[in-house]
Amino acid sequence: MTSPHRLLLVLLASGLGLLGYLWSHPFFFTPAKTLYERGMVEKEEGMGTDVLRPVAIKEAARYFELALSKGYHSRDVFQNLYWCYAYSHDGLAVEMALSRGLARYPTDQEFWCRRAAARLEQAHFGLALQDFNKELSLPPNYQHLSEAFYGRGAAKYMLGQKPAAEEDRTRAQTLSGDSLRTYEDYCQSFD
Repeated sequence: MTSPHRLLLVLLASGLGLLGYLWSHPFFFTPAKTLYERGMVEKEEGMGTDVLRPVAIKEAARYFELALSKGYHSRDVFQNLYWCYAYSHDGLAVEMALSRGLARYPTDQEFWCRRAAARLEQAHFGLALQDFNKELSLPPNYQHLSEAFYGRGAAKYMLGQKPAAEEDRTRAQTLSGDSLRTYEDYCQSFD
């Protein structure tokens, strides 16, 4: 085989390799923001009515993940990804999405609170307590303050710190103005 033929063969093989790569990565040329917008359309289709559509929710999560992989790190991407995994009841994926969000937005109290709640649901009580403590160490955001105290109390209750847990429940109840379930009742779902 002559040199020009070898060169042609190498170029042909490279071209086929490139086509194969592009075929397996159909969104290679799609901008990250466009992927995020497609995710929002799918999320609305999956969660925007009275009936949840799991296939659309899963597709929305896939678009949000693709947007993140292409460098689109808006807070909204992490928040919407959280909702997709929460509606899919995938606690580990929820925790991982929020952990990535917290790496970018370390003072986001909602992310701390939601990750702590996800850890609580997975029976990772020590980690949940750490997250609630971190959230409560940040400047107060009253939108999540009651939830943080109540959740922290639940983690303390599960770790055997019942008097401290009751103090947190009382604080949460005062902040919310609501009558909150006792931890004896609430924490049965974690056993």
